[in-house]
Amino acid sequence: MRVTLRVNILIIVPLLFSSASAQPSTCDGAAAAAKELMAGPRQSRYEYRGRYVNLAYYFSVRIPRGLTAYDGRDQPRHNGFVLPLAQESVIFVSGDPNSLEYKTPREAAKGDVDFLRQPGRVIESEKITEARLGTLNAAILLVTYTCQGSAERHVRSSLSALSANKEFLYQLELNSTANRYESDHAVMDQLIKSWMIRSRSTRQR
Repeated sequence: MRVTLRVNILIIVPLLFSSASAQPSTCDGAAAAAKELMAGPRQSRYEYRGRYVNLAYYFSVRIPRGLTAYDGRDQPRHNGFVLPLAQESVIFVSGDPNSLEYKTPREAAKGDVDFLRQPGRVIESEKITEARLGTLNAAILLVTYTCQGSAERHVRSSLSALSANKEFLYQLELNSTANRYESDHAVMDQLIKSWMIRSRSTRQR
């Protein structure tokens, strides 16, 4: 769940799952959005365990054993989920229309960096590398930053891929603190390895 932030993330949560654009304006907006979802009554959100299948955006992914992912029930569309790991650590998994018409995964990753360059954040480092998500070409973004007035270091690690026809943007995004990054990224790795594209013919069966 990341909303084509920039035209992407938060209408509380599915749009949360599209991209950084829909997040709250605070420096740690991703964690704040997840907290907002979890603060509501249990019946206000869907819970997912095991294999998650999204028929609208043609992808599936396995949620690691022992963890539960969530999506707000009252959202206008359900494009993914949020996976809380700790107080300040959360992973978003999403599929969205490629409304910004990105031509390559690297272009989508650069769009995320542009979003992060907003007042209140001080970027220490950024790196984009090529990768794969299932059968799709992808780009990994790794950004380390601090929030104004705080020495605590935050890390955003995201993987972006486009469907073969460039109709959809798929993203997995980890938001964590530097001291938790290694352990949290192990969960992200499990999600990436289990992620699968689903053909339209599979949906129709």
